[in-house]
This record gives sequence, C-alpha cells and structure tokens, in this order.
Amino acid sequence: MLSIQNIVQFGKAYGFANYEKFRLHYLVASTRTPDGQDGYLAYGLELGLTAFGKDPDSARNDLRAIAREFLSKEERTHEEVFYLLSNTIGEKYWALYRQVCFLFGDPDFEKNKNLTSENKRLKEDIADLHEDYTIQKIEKNQLLEEFEKMKKEFEDLKDGNLTHGKF
Repeated sequence: MLSIQNIVQFGKAYGFANYEKFRLHYLVASTRTPDGQDGYLAYGLELGLTAFGKDPDSARNDLRAIAREFLSKEERTHEEVFYLLSNTIGEKYWALYRQVCFLFGDPDFEKNKNLTSENKRLKEDIADLHEDYTIQKIEKNQLLEEFEKMKKEFEDLKDGNLTHGKF
C-alpha cells in the first residue's frame, strides 16, 4: 500500500503509443514485496498500472514501458482506454498525488522552471560564442590583410622593386 511517508518520486511521464501522445502521472514508493524483498513500486495513476524495481528510476522506467506496451496493443480501443480513465479505483492514489504536489510543488512547474533556466544559459552561451566568432573573424581578416601585404612585399623583393629601401 502506498502512503505519503514512503513516496520517493512523483511526476508526469510523457510518451507516444500508436502515434498518439500520452501523459502518465505516477508515484514511486519504497516498499517490500510479499517475499520480503526491498524495492520500489511505481504506480501509473491514469491506467492503474504498476511496476516494481530495485531502484526508483528502474521502477519508473519499467512503468513507462508497461504503459507504452499496454496502449500500443492493436486490439486496444479508444473506448477501452476511455473507460479505464473513468475508473475510480485509483482515486486514493490520485489523492496522494495531489497531496504530494501540494507539499512539493507541481513537477511540470519545476520542469518548466529548469528548462527556462537552461534555455537562458544556452542563449548566453550562444551570445558568447557569437562574440568569440566575430572577434576571430575580425582577427582572421586582419591576418589576411597582413599576409597580402607581406606577399606583395615579397613579390617586390623578388622583382627588385624595393619600397622600403635597398640593402
């Protein structure tokens, strides 16, 4: 049984099944199997699917794979999935999810905040790279001009047309 005390992860997993996007809310909790093994149970709220893993990430990833496989079955109809979504058996888990979101914040908000921060950092990095590129381009042009001058002086020396005096 999941309880708020043993929840270690929660969130939304996004994926595709049969070319349709799906979002799966999940809870991951530390638990013990009937035979006494310690591990983690991942519970998919929309479909009532579960997965067990030795660590939270493997339980969550297995849950995503199970959900993808479940939704990808050719005989699975939209009506069947729609019916499952109306099932209230998992309502106690939804209540836990809402409580965890209340205590720790919506995972989408945190994800968006992190993505916004990462996007800002990447834009700054791009601006720095653009500045470096512009400086290198200017320096390259200066070097090319210097090279052309030296090349002309060398040709003049070779032809005997010294412009800076004679030896």
